[in-house]
Amino acid sequence: MRLLPTILLAYVAVGLQVGLNGFVHLGGAAPNVVLIVAVFLALTAPRDVGRLACFALGLMQDLLTQQSLGLFALCYGALGVAIGSTQAMLHREHPATHALATVFGCALTWIVLMVHGWIFGPGVSFSAALLSTILTVVLAPALIWLLLRLRPTLGIRMPRKWT
Repeated sequence: MRLLPTILLAYVAVGLQVGLNGFVHLGGAAPNVVLIVAVFLALTAPRDVGRLACFALGLMQDLLTQQSLGLFALCYGALGVAIGSTQAMLHREHPATHALATVFGCALTWIVLMVHGWIFGPGVSFSAALLSTILTVVLAPALIWLLLRLRPTLGIRMPRKWT
């Protein structure tokens, strides 16, 4: 995996997240573009690189939100570990895999954010989390399909499957 194109991808994802947050929303919730990119990297990048890239994406998103530093990094790092551990068993180019991995990532993220909100103060409402999950899952297959076409530019080589 090439470092510079991956950093640019992360920068564009965080920029889209911040830029689209005010325009693309439903009931106060917006899709999580950075999570979709984290799912893509966890599915396609080599295991250790994918874990580190997911953690770094979460840290970048933490720097731009009002949440405590490290919450998204923890969530996306755990997502990278969970998906990276099952990489060999998944059909990485199938839209259903993209949608289910995104649902898992959204559920993990919102559970951590809600628990943090219950302990330390006002958190995310359940309805906003559910609407954000729906928007993210609807957007995920199309965005990951586009990112799969950019795989050679990013320097990601997926192993061949045994047939």
